[in-house]
Amino acid sequence: MSARRLQPLRLLASVFCGALSSLAFSATSHADAPGPTDYSSRITRIELTEGASLPDGVDISVQGHDAFLSVRVSAGTTVDIMGYEGEPYLRIGADCLVVENQRSMSTWYNRERFGSDVDRGLVNHELPPDWKQVGSNCAVAWHDHRLHYMSPSAPVNAEPGDVLVIDSIPLTISGIEVEVHVESVLVKRPSRATPIATAAITAVVAGMLLWLRLTWLTTIVASFIALALGGAQSLWSAAETGPQLTLIAIPLLALVAAGRAFLARHAPPLVTTVGAQLLCGVLLAVWVWQRARVMTAALLPTSIPYFLDRAGTAVIGTVAVVSSSHAAAVLWRLASTSPTRPTQA
Repeated sequence: MSARRLQPLRLLASVFCGALSSLAFSATSHADAPGPTDYSSRITRIELTEGASLPDGVDISVQGHDAFLSVRVSAGTTVDIMGYEGEPYLRIGADCLVVENQRSMSTWYNRERFGSDVDRGLVNHELPPDWKQVGSNCAVAWHDHRLHYMSPSAPVNAEPGDVLVIDSIPLTISGIEVEVHVESVLVKRPSRATPIATAAITAVVAGMLLWLRLTWLTTIVASFIALALGGAQSLWSAAETGPQLTLIAIPLLALVAAGRAFLARHAPPLVTTVGAQLLCGVLLAVWVWQRARVMTAALLPTSIPYFLDRAGTAVIGTVAVVSSSHAAAVLWRLASTSPTRPTQA
């Protein structure tokens, strides 16, 4: 096979290998960041030692709908958080430094929303705590599994509004024993009518623009929408809960690829334009795959109206499919076409 015929195939393989790498990175980076959920947790009351009152500047709240319990205090206030087995787990010092005990079982079990595997070789409650600094702003947030229901699927026969979790979380704040009482409620899932209708309309519009050879326009618009939605989600998440940087990084890369397709649309070789279009489409598809649960979950990790987030995600997913499918088909056709041979005299 000639080098000319191999070039599109090599480009196609490179694009998909790069996309798979992006998908793997997005799946492992900040795995504990707040995500879509069907549960809403809240603090029902905060119980103190009789006659005691909390120091000024103490704020205890739920972050990520049901994902994290957050404690923020003023300088000079100390906080001690014990683990599930009664071991020292987290501590906020009077100097605002936040430390985590690397020998605590809770340190490893709380890595992810639904629990993580614990290497018992690292856990030892008989030895003094092995403190590691994890913050310096007088605030800490952690996946306390007493705060939320520990499965992405609700119990059989559970109805929206049902209380699935009732528990309490003990803390010590400047020597005062504090009991944070919490509950978690199942929330009704949304209708799928809006994203389905949006995807159908987008498919028609994208098809028309494809026919007019304006595919670059759809990918640029879709990349900007993804950047806006990803930015809204990242800003909504508290800094200590680990926002997913890929929500912004992937749309930025897609926007660069879409811009390259636009700039090269009238310049040979065709493979440059089509390859950039394919890369943009695949990156947008990875981004949508990463956020797939926003289409079905009741509560989303964003500050914008949920129907706009779902509609925007449907637009991006449709553009990704149309754009990458068209680009892949063109590259395959180029790879399958034999080069023109000069006529023999």
